[in-house]
Amino acid sequence: MSLEKRRTFPATIEGLAEATAHLRAYLETRNTDPKTRSQILICLDEIASNIVNYSGASEFTIELLPIENPSRLKLMFFDTGRPYDPLQRADPDVTLSVEERDIGGLGLFIVKKMMDEVSYENVEGKNVLTLVKSF
Repeated sequence: MSLEKRRTFPATIEGLAEATAHLRAYLETRNTDPKTRSQILICLDEIASNIVNYSGASEFTIELLPIENPSRLKLMFFDTGRPYDPLQRADPDVTLSVEERDIGGLGLFIVKKMMDEVSYENVEGKNVLTLVKSF
C-alpha cells in the first residue's frame, strides 16, 4: 500500500474503507498511540461518511500534513459536493434523551471533541474541512 500524503478516493463505502486503511497505515508509520490512532480513525469515518452519504461528490481527497513537530497532524478533507459548512450546525443537546434529540449532528460533535482544531472553508468550489490533532 502506498503511503502518499495526498490521495483521492471514490465517494463510496469502498472508498471509505480504502481511506481508512490508508490512514491507518500512515498513522502506524508515525508511531501514534492506540487511543490517538483510534480517535483519528473515528473522525475520518465520521467526516468521510458524511461526504459519501450526503455531499453528492463523486470522490474525496484526504491530505496528511505533519505540522510544527512530528507529534501533530493536520488531516484535510477536500470534496466537490454541495457547499456545506458543517461547523455552522449547532451542537446537539447531549443532555436530552436520544428520543428528545434532533436527528444528526452527533458525529461532527464527536469530531470536534476529539480533535484539537476543526475548521471549514470553501475554496474554488471545494469543501475543505481541516482537522488538527496532537499526539
